[in-house]
Amino acid sequence: MRHEKRKENGQLNTLLVGGAGTAKTSVMLMYTNKFDAENMLFKRINFSSATTPYNFQESMEAELEKKQSRTYTPPGGKRMSVFLDDLSMPFVNLWGD
Repeated sequence: MRHEKRKENGQLNTLLVGGAGTAKTSVMLMYTNKFDAENMLFKRINFSSATTPYNFQESMEAELEKKQSRTYTPPGGKRMSVFLDDLSMPFVNLWGD
């Protein structure tokens, strides 16, 4: 719905959920291996309990070109998909993990 409101053609987001050991990461990596490297970049970011917002921002900015003061794009006019793995990891659970 968001891409329709903002008129972003083809901008789709997906959240893949499931229990531990259900091959979510493997499924995503098999899917992204089919990308054409000439037109599409792929960035995988693994979250952990040590991941901070600053780490995430630096990791993203390292792969992008700054076009204007607040506009970043993938280099070479390519498209880019970002896979955020273990997104729930930064949360500290009841026993401190």
